[in-house]
Amino acid sequence: IVVLIGESHLAPTHLPALLRKQLPAENILTILQNVDALYWQVSAQHGEVEAVRVNQEAVCVFNSKPLEKYESYRICLDRWSREWREEAAVP
Repeated sequence: IVVLIGESHLAPTHLPALLRKQLPAENILTILQNVDALYWQVSAQHGEVEAVRVNQEAVCVFNSKPLEKYESYRICLDRWSREWREEAAVP
């Protein structure tokens, strides 16, 4: 079973704990994506990384560097701001 969910739901005490309770005999692997703190910690020791094992039940994959994420978000906020100003200017 593969389930794609938002990052906040992957907190160890949230959905992973619920799955362990509901499916105690199953192996459950949580795949995190682009966790900034993990990226900075691992890249400081090993340079660029594509993935890291967090523990027996979790790995984190990186398809974007944190600065790329921040820049993308900044561009999105700029676009939303521009759209909001344009809509506000229409009588």
